[in-house]
Amino acid sequence: MRRVVVTGIGIVSPVGVGLLQFWRGLHKGRCAIAHPPAPLDTIPGLVTAHIHDNSIVGDADLAPFPDRGTRFGFAAAAEAMRDAGLEGEAPSERLGVVLGHSASPTEQHDHIYYRLFAEGKNRTDPANVPRVMINALASHVARRYGARGPVLTIAGACASSAQAMGEALLMVRGGRLDAALVGGADAPLSIANCRSWLALNALAPDTCRPFSRDRKGTVLGEGACIMVIETEERARARGVRPYAEFRGYGIYADCDDLVRPSGVGAAAAMGAALADAGLPPGAIGYINAHGTGTCLNDATETAAIRQVFGAHAAALSISSTKSMHGHTLGAAGAIEAAAALLPLVAGIVPPTMNYLGADPACDLDYTPNRAVSRDVEAVLSNSFAFGGVNAALVFSRIAHGRSLPQSAADTSWT
Repeated sequence: MRRVVVTGIGIVSPVGVGLLQFWRGLHKGRCAIAHPPAPLDTIPGLVTAHIHDNSIVGDADLAPFPDRGTRFGFAAAAEAMRDAGLEGEAPSERLGVVLGHSASPTEQHDHIYYRLFAEGKNRTDPANVPRVMINALASHVARRYGARGPVLTIAGACASSAQAMGEALLMVRGGRLDAALVGGADAPLSIANCRSWLALNALAPDTCRPFSRDRKGTVLGEGACIMVIETEERARARGVRPYAEFRGYGIYADCDDLVRPSGVGAAAAMGAALADAGLPPGAIGYINAHGTGTCLNDATETAAIRQVFGAHAAALSISSTKSMHGHTLGAAGAIEAAAALLPLVAGIVPPTMNYLGADPACDLDYTPNRAVSRDVEAVLSNSFAFGGVNAALVFSRIAHGRSLPQSAADTSWT
């Protein structure tokens, strides 16, 4: 079986644009949750984690494609390819693209429907068809970088990009591909989408407090993370030092309820990921939890962790970085996978911010409000979704792996 490694990471997030700024934002505990900009500022009770650096959406090649999610993803892909040293590679059928989204571009749908129904327009732009197709980003990325292998888009709600990463792992490990661009992007901060989430009573009116007492819900965010994964043999032959080994993938479907988690699927996905990685529960040092900040998710996830890890659960470092960058829906699995694997490189576990104190149903170590130094050998990232989709990813430290520049690995917390 071929070993698979992560050799490039690109991130666009509310806590930092670019990998180093993202990591610095996380371990400093930078919370990007705030009142939203116009036109979302007219919606009562809404807070979001918004990306304010609009310089990243200025790629001239994407001028016909105004969707923020597509542009976030394109910027993340460019950084990942630079980071992996793969810019200028010849087109290859051994390179694939597997990306996740929760839905087609909601902001563009708002614009189209407004022109048709509010302004009474009788015609619409024919370019709207490629603008709103859910595979737009994967197609653009494949075209830019000459990926002639499978080009796939996975829509698994909040687990979309975790699923995309896992399915790509199977293809690279199994020999179908030698390398792949994997991850996802989402820009769900549209008027219609935000109002729909408010109607679901799933959003907090102030901030996201995962696993904390008095938590009131999640907060929507936006962003993208795309990674380059490839066989270790290929990476070493290119002289590239990987960040980590991509070790395991588990997926399990709950069939009981579309929106209410039971914890059964979460536990099964974690167990499957550990089995796929060939690791016992005691090998894991850190879990980046799904941790949405809703009462039900956080309690059921805690119970699932206890079920899988037994007595070792008390020794785990756990955190939910959604407390800083919000819930980025289709991009969440990939963004949080990066947050999970970077402690392997940096020796620092990012915090769960906005934590007020223990909830009896959430009684583990959630790294409250302050990053901690911890040497970990293997990590796990959880992504659970409406529709009963549960995915878990495992990464492990690799010999002679890459180090972060000191500016990003700085361990001073002030």
